[in-house]
Amino acid sequence: MDRHLADNTWFSSSAYGIADIALYAYTHVAEEGDFNLVPYRNLEPWFERVRAQPNHIRLLQETSALPVMSLEEDQAQRE
Repeated sequence: MDRHLADNTWFSSSAYGIADIALYAYTHVAEEGDFNLVPYRNLEPWFERVRAQPNHIRLLQETSALPVMSLEEDQAQRE
């Protein structure tokens, strides 16, 4: 993934697509499973690009495994 992202913005093509959605789902929380993502410098910028997509909804809070109680609460915290 890191090598691919060194030369590409997205996985599917030149635009955000289903491959990005599928890979992001597990990869953005890999550190919770004790996978160290620090050496993979191209992942965090990609995470940020995915999070910046219209209608992106975080299902888990970034700092804990507690579920977001409401979409309005999550949106208010991001603002």
